[in-house]
Amino acid sequence: LEQVNVRFRLALAASGTGIWHHDLAARKSYWDQRTREIFGLVAETDEVSQDLWHSYLHPDDRADAERAHLAPLQTQKVVAVQYRIIKRNGEIRHVESLIRLIADAQSSGQILGTVRDITEAKQREQELAHAAHHDALTGLLNRAAFD
Repeated sequence: LEQVNVRFRLALAASGTGIWHHDLAARKSYWDQRTREIFGLVAETDEVSQDLWHSYLHPDDRADAERAHLAPLQTQKVVAVQYRIIKRNGEIRHVESLIRLIADAQSSGQILGTVRDITEAKQREQELAHAAHHDALTGLLNRAAFD
């Protein structure tokens, strides 16, 4: 079991993925070190206030992100959501979360999630979309933009 745990932690570290969970009964959230790094949070403890995550949400993405994070309460499926956050220094980052409810008969459960920064992938996606519709030499729209 310990070897599996070590492999799991190595895989997480290599992928740049953070893990968080929210205890529904205690109404407390816990973020691992990588999650805190993604959000730019400097803290000595894994426990964070319930409202902290909301304070990072980009206003245009807030409703969809909040709805997606509550969706696991209605289903046993993994929910994937992409949204933007605004770090305390004003930097806007794109993140992707995978979220699932973990519950048993003895407790109200917890929402378990992962988060990873996908900002660079989003930038590459935008660059490819621009290149597909613009002439490389002139920068003007090409025929593909009008189809």
